[in-house]
Formats: sequence, structure tokens, C-alpha cells
Amino acid sequence: MELQMKKKNSDSISQLNIAIGIDDEYGTRVAQLSNELTGQSLSISHSENIIARIRIPRLPLKQGRYNLTIYSSVGGEVADWIQMRLHSM
Repeated sequence: MELQMKKKNSDSISQLNIAIGIDDEYGTRVAQLSNELTGQSLSISHSENIIARIRIPRLPLKQGRYNLTIYSSVGGEVADWIQMRLHSM
């Protein structure tokens, strides 16, 4: 699985947190990935043009359907929230 995010404007960003949650078909959270869990937040200066890639080369999930939630916050406020369905084979 690979996710890519691109910063489009020239504003500075501080206290950026990115999280990925994976829920099974019953709504049970089976995985939580977040830089906030490690006590680290990201900062990007206004002059930086960045593309952030999150690559998970192997995701050992049993066969089934999963819901993926991608969440980001800046300074404690929700910046983006995306949900999608995954199928593991």
C-alpha cells in the first residue's frame, strides 16, 4: 500500500499529524499508524514544496473487507479525513 500527499500552497505548517486506521468488516480497529503515537509531529516551512509518501510494503491482513481511514490534523484541528474500502486477498 502506498499513499501520497502533496502540499500545494506556500503556508507554513506546524504540528502536522497523519494517521491511518484500519478497521475490519465489523468495525473493529485492527491497526493504527500515526506519527502522534510516537510523540512526533511534523513541521514544514513556507518555502518547502513537499510530497509525502507513506509506503507499507506488506500489510499482513487475513482475507476480507476492511475500511481504511486516513486522517490529518494541523495544530490539533482536522485538516483532512478520507475513508475508503479495502479488499485483502
